[in-house]
Amino acid sequence: MSIEPPGAKQIPSPRTFHGDTFTDEFAWLADRSDPDTIAYLEAENAYAGAVTAALAPLRDQIFAEIKARPGAQGRLVALLPDGRGRAVPGLLPPRGPAR
Repeated sequence: MSIEPPGAKQIPSPRTFHGDTFTDEFAWLADRSDPDTIAYLEAENAYAGAVTAALAPLRDQIFAEIKARPGAQGRLVALLPDGRGRAVPGLLPPRGPAR
């Protein structure tokens, strides 16, 4: 059985900047309070969960390994607005690609 991704509706939204007109069919997604935006994002999340469900054991294993590393419980550095960093006790590493 093939799982199909949800399709986003397209509503042309022309905008003109410096004399150039650009039509963005997905501008409606910028409204975070729009029920259609919320429903679409929930459908995207459900699709991503279904497609990657087989990876859950691996994801959990990797996350457990990261948490078990020395220093993973409080040696992560959080950047302050002035650019300085400080260790934050109990802060776990962010999930996602390293920057």
